[in-house]
Amino acid sequence: MYNYRSFQAMLGMEITKDGENGSDAVKAKAEILKDVRDWFAVGHKAIAAIRPDTLLSEVKNSPEAGYDTPLALATFTCWHAYDHYGQMVEYLRMNRIVPPASRGAPPANRGTR
Repeated sequence: MYNYRSFQAMLGMEITKDGENGSDAVKAKAEILKDVRDWFAVGHKAIAAIRPDTLLSEVKNSPEAGYDTPLALATFTCWHAYDHYGQMVEYLRMNRIVPPASRGAPPANRGTR
């Protein structure tokens, strides 16, 4: 949800004020998937809107203090996603689960690497 708010700010949209993990009204899997697809669409639009002449322009409603340019917000949202990915990997490993990215190639493809 944070990344969605960052992308909204980059596009000059009004920032959504729903619950931290998405709309409080959304309960069904289909609704959650629709929200996620919509968030990614806004993200793609925001990143595509960055141009050399707008890279350092001011983002007036930035959700993160000190990150008030499209470049800063785009960089921060990438870092933010990787931070959560790292947390998920650590959680899996603490529970003796090898994360999929650490498993290597499937047995049938081992010789092709």
